[in-house]
Amino acid sequence: MGAPASQTATADSAWALVATAGFSVTPTSAAVAENGTTATFTVVLTQQPGADVVFTVSSSDATEATVSPTTLTFTSVNWSAPQTVTITGVNDALQDGSQTSTVTVSVNAALSDNAFDALAAKTVSVTTADNDTFLSGQWQDAAQTAANTDDDDLCWAAAASNLLAWGGWGTATYATAESIFAKFQYHWTDYVGKMYDGWKWWVDGTAPSSRTIGAKVDVGGWTGAYVGQYSADVYVKSMVGAETLLKATLNTAFTNLFGVTLGLLKGADSHAVTVWGYETSSSGQLLGLHLTDSEDNQNALVYAPVQYNAGLSYWDLMGGYSGWSIRELDAFGKRADGKTNSVFGGAGTITGVNYAGTDAPSEVPEPASVILLLLGVIGLLAARRVRRRASLAFCRDESRMAP
Repeated sequence: MGAPASQTATADSAWALVATAGFSVTPTSAAVAENGTTATFTVVLTQQPGADVVFTVSSSDATEATVSPTTLTFTSVNWSAPQTVTITGVNDALQDGSQTSTVTVSVNAALSDNAFDALAAKTVSVTTADNDTFLSGQWQDAAQTAANTDDDDLCWAAAASNLLAWGGWGTATYATAESIFAKFQYHWTDYVGKMYDGWKWWVDGTAPSSRTIGAKVDVGGWTGAYVGQYSADVYVKSMVGAETLLKATLNTAFTNLFGVTLGLLKGADSHAVTVWGYETSSSGQLLGLHLTDSEDNQNALVYAPVQYNAGLSYWDLMGGYSGWSIRELDAFGKRADGKTNSVFGGAGTITGVNYAGTDAPSEVPEPASVILLLLGVIGLLAARRVRRRASLAFCRDESRMAP
């Protein structure tokens, strides 16, 4: 004798629910960016449940993309209304290019209608675009060391050496940033200087003239690695100006294969670093710089957040570089790439003096330096390492904490 008709109908209804239970996810791919842009997808049931159906939403790599909300609950009332999940790109300070991760939507069996428990999870493929722009090529990091007494004030030469090595200006004997920097240490006095003076000397063999303050060539013998190829590849400009100036100049430099060094000031101290990349927000705002620093005791890229000082019209470095401000940009192009400094729209300027690759303007001590010279000549002579600023000549002691 068969089961009562009512029981058979109930069983058939339950089997039909199990057979047709399902959900859909649309779309199944998304694109976001590290600067915080978002994308969305929706989840909806394809069958009315007899009890709640709860989904767990998770990201395979929360360092690239996050999801919200992380749980979705469908009832017998709202089952047919799509629910939205937002994917947000996550910022990092890495040169990692576009990254792919997966968002998974799965049934939480412990909290859901049994008819939906066995459903397979569904996924959304997410691509996170990098918001860091980097100069093409291998970054360099010539290093000063505490044990070496010939490089205390040569941060400018280390920064210059980085771009010489990066840009193909080395030779068979001096092919690396470290070997080029060693050549500077041998030929130059250990004192503050300027990156473009170093490039001119390396390429043309021409020592800076009219130096009252700053490093000088005290050991001759270097006649230049690529005589006659200097002037079209150098660009120098003050970075005191509009908020957009720094980013625009970096973009022009990187696009046209010009490497970039920055001259920094902090009180009476000065320093030079090499820039290999920069980071922007979703609105295009400059957020930070990727640097190498000859005095940070590490062979690595470091990230320095930046903040525009509207009152003084220049950018301040933050984080481990707090207190340092960006005052000058010195750019040097790749060798034999066919591009010249005309890509910047004209000659650069430094402290109001036009400069288009010819010999640099004479250094003139700034007022603070003049006062120091007048009030403390004896004390300054007794100090082993003296910091003076003159038309932004760069370097200072190794006492700064590494970022």
